[in-house]
Amino acid sequence: MRIIQRTIVAGLSLTLVVASVSAAKASAAKASATKASGSGQVPTTQSGPDKAVETSKSLINEFFAEATLSEALVAQQKTVEDQPGDQNEKFRLGMMQFLRALEGLGQDHHRFGLMSGQRMTIPLMRLPVPPNENPEKLTYQKARSIVRRLLKRLTVAQQTLESINTDEAEIRVPVDLTQLALDLNNDGNYMDKESILYISAAVQRGRRTVTTAMPKSFPVMFDNADVSWLEGYTHVLSAFCEVALAHDWEKHFNTSAILFYPNVETPFDFLKDEPRESVMSFSTASIFDIVAFLHNINYECKYPKRMLAALEHLEAVVTCSRKTWSLIEAETDNEREWLPGPKQTSIMGSFRITQQIVGSWKDVTDEVEALLKGKKLAPFWRGTEGGRINGAQVWNKTIGINVRKMFTEPTGFDMALWIHGSGLQPYLEEGDISSPEDWRKFNRAFGNRFWNFAFWIN
Repeated sequence: MRIIQRTIVAGLSLTLVVASVSAAKASAAKASATKASGSGQVPTTQSGPDKAVETSKSLINEFFAEATLSEALVAQQKTVEDQPGDQNEKFRLGMMQFLRALEGLGQDHHRFGLMSGQRMTIPLMRLPVPPNENPEKLTYQKARSIVRRLLKRLTVAQQTLESINTDEAEIRVPVDLTQLALDLNNDGNYMDKESILYISAAVQRGRRTVTTAMPKSFPVMFDNADVSWLEGYTHVLSAFCEVALAHDWEKHFNTSAILFYPNVETPFDFLKDEPRESVMSFSTASIFDIVAFLHNINYECKYPKRMLAALEHLEAVVTCSRKTWSLIEAETDNEREWLPGPKQTSIMGSFRITQQIVGSWKDVTDEVEALLKGKKLAPFWRGTEGGRINGAQVWNKTIGINVRKMFTEPTGFDMALWIHGSGLQPYLEEGDISSPEDWRKFNRAFGNRFWNFAFWIN
């Protein structure tokens, strides 16, 4: 469980930081006024050419200064229409569209009063959405609409990014991340706690207070490889949206949405009469809530075509990843790299890419593709001698899980029975099983930080 939490935190944190580069053109004037003092754990930069810093500042000062990102998107769209051959302008538009998708998600959460401050122990609830004293009532259908809006905006960004010709054009988009912010409460202003670096720190730290001072400058030079990298992330998030929309989770919403939003339409009005403590407070009421929350993770798949769409997105992630690393290996510069090759320096100080990591990552993408294509089976933990919890990690050597069939022939998702194993019966078969030892080897190649790297390098 700790590994899962760290994975979610690392992924969301890195996604927020990188997606925010698009705000440079959208809100430079306002975001540059964001001081973000009293902030917390943030990435540290590596030293690099002064040229990158000066170029970044110069270009950011020339970016549009519209009041909102939505207005800036209109202006940038016109720029692309006027200069259809300028691939850098297309990349800026794609980044802005991706950022708008994330900002829109935050604004939807604020609109319905997400109680992030009381739910900081849950990774996905760590987004520091400002309090809303008068939240709208959230219904199940409105909750599904939040996911649909996110998916629609991600699709727009994805289409822009995949239209960029990275094979012939030279992409160079310098951005200083300290000047960026997300307007989470949709008031047209950028407050200290809406700065992208503060948001990143809050997501990482959970309940701990954000205290570390922000860097004065965090310049990044985004290039050709980052186009495919960001496109891959649009596919990752779109896959999650499609899976959510494929299933019916109304029963879960009715019993558990009140844990996260103060004004919920539910047939169980008595739940509204109880004070909303932290889910992890382990009071009598919270224990009941946890039991109901886990019990109702049992969703019928009502829209199976969406599972096929999710599979297509995941397969596209593999394609984007391969193209990303092909472009990185062809690079000869070393200027404020977001995603560096073995001979380059990353701005993410604690993450270094070695040739061993690159080779292992290529093996990982091959293995993932084999699982998605159904050519290999995922390891299965039942039907083994001694079991997995009380002894060594022993896996069934005869049967495995056909991951592809989960998307092509979905039967629903019952978390308890999937863990038990019986819920996976429709997907169990004999065949070539992806070796657990290979995955342990991959993890060792990444310094036992596989998931952290996986969410960064995509």
